[in-house]
Amino acid sequence: AYYSRTESEEDVFLLLRDIVSSLVSTVKHMQPVFTATSAAHAWEHPVNSFAIAVGGECVGTLSVPHPTVAASIDKKAAIAFCEIDMDIFSTVEPAPILYHEASRFPGIDLDMTFAAKLSELDYHALRDAALAAGGENLTAINPVGTYEKDGEETITLRFSFVSAERTLSKAEIQPAADAIVAALAPLGLGFKAI
Repeated sequence: AYYSRTESEEDVFLLLRDIVSSLVSTVKHMQPVFTATSAAHAWEHPVNSFAIAVGGECVGTLSVPHPTVAASIDKKAAIAFCEIDMDIFSTVEPAPILYHEASRFPGIDLDMTFAAKLSELDYHALRDAALAAGGENLTAINPVGTYEKDGEETITLRFSFVSAERTLSKAEIQPAADAIVAALAPLGLGFKAI
């Protein structure tokens, strides 16, 4: 469980999600998949509950307390909790560790912002679509941040490009960036020119 009187419930929830992701990445060398699920207990939030899957196996849940339960614990605190069944988690085979020779050439990071309904965003589908569209020089996709202003929700993603053969130019990665924008549009992400 994570408890804070200075951070928001969303911040506490996302921090705990990142802790779970770091644990799974360190131990199993893969990323967990978080899927919305119904609350298993009356004291769990009816909407903000997520199943945690690792290697296709459901290993636990991530949630926040029901508002009335949270208020009875501490009205000024934000609480998030997760439960991982270590018996199931231990049966998941770790992914093999793959090593790649580091490039001698500098890479290019491209930050792009998209309008999106954050509550309906499937990050794993987004990541898979972007990797498929980005070509062989796209090596990483990382979220930079999410923003909400005047009812509009956006997410900024950092796309990292690198070549083992030469230094890439912005003109060379522009077709890949265009392909990523096109691939993410069907997922409900609209590119925002800044």
